[in-house]
Amino acid sequence: MTMTIRKVLGVASLAALASGACAADAADAGWFRDAGYGLFIHWGPYAVPAKGEWYLNSSRMDPAEYAKFADGFTAERFDAKDWATKARRWGMRYVVFTTRHHDGFAMWDSSVNPFNAMRRGPGRDVLGELVPALRAEGLKVGFYYSPANWSRKDYVGYRVRGWPHGKPWPEAERRSFVDYWKAEFAELLGKYGAPDYVWWDGCIPGRALEGEALLKDLKARHPQTLLTDRFGKPFDVRCCECEIRPPKERGVLWESCMTLNGSWGYVAGDRNWKSPSEVIGMLLKCRADGGNLLINVGPKADGTIPEGSVKVLDEVGRFLSREGVADALAVYPDAIASRGRPA
Repeated sequence: MTMTIRKVLGVASLAALASGACAADAADAGWFRDAGYGLFIHWGPYAVPAKGEWYLNSSRMDPAEYAKFADGFTAERFDAKDWATKARRWGMRYVVFTTRHHDGFAMWDSSVNPFNAMRRGPGRDVLGELVPALRAEGLKVGFYYSPANWSRKDYVGYRVRGWPHGKPWPEAERRSFVDYWKAEFAELLGKYGAPDYVWWDGCIPGRALEGEALLKDLKARHPQTLLTDRFGKPFDVRCCECEIRPPKERGVLWESCMTLNGSWGYVAGDRNWKSPSEVIGMLLKCRADGGNLLINVGPKADGTIPEGSVKVLDEVGRFLSREGVADALAVYPDAIASRGRPA
């Protein structure tokens, strides 16, 4: 492991490089610019069939049948403090959690959406336990949220394979769905406070979801909350999924989200883990262009993080804990490397 890391890093000392000139003043863009490294967590009832977070859609299963998986989603070994401690040990500065994925299962005690973790499966307010645990470890909190909901009949994508591009949407159903998702998102912020980061996904079919007005209001009310670019303007962070593709503009906040194996949600048998050196290499490549790496884990239905994920991230965490390394990675960005070429 040591020799492989040296090949990734070369002979330069990251601690020494940290004293170099920065390309931008980190304080101008807040905590995100300095964070560098975050943990993405995809977790929900899809961990029960263990075939990935798109299983409801890809299988064309009746949502009523899919909902039965929620009853087997008991999360009996879920420990929010343990997750937070691991994220800190691994060297992460922030955590993005799937509050609700496209399957429609809310991971909190919702009065808007009855298909939730308090009424089915865990019988616990998962998000309500996780947020304070992350805060206690000094981690920034990100809410992944998808306006899309495959389980609702008024969603244009109900029982549609893939995304409903170009599919007609009766106005009464569209209005009903928009009212629902906006009420649900408002409840999310009302119960747990505005997070440091909102990670939008599933914002399809675009303008029909009427996100622009909500985004403007959200930024006006909570200007410190960062927003990804997946729902239009205004936004703060450009995202690229499963690739490292820096924006052409210099000084723009950006992030690459990556799976640790071949899946986002837990998939039984997927042991195609990236090596610790691969993860470190991706992190360096992102930081060389001023971006962050958001690396994903998909916990099992019982709430445990797969052993393969833990083994890889523990090794990366041990490397980042070496004197000067984490501080050097936080420098934005040219103190670490010339553009596109990690030192």
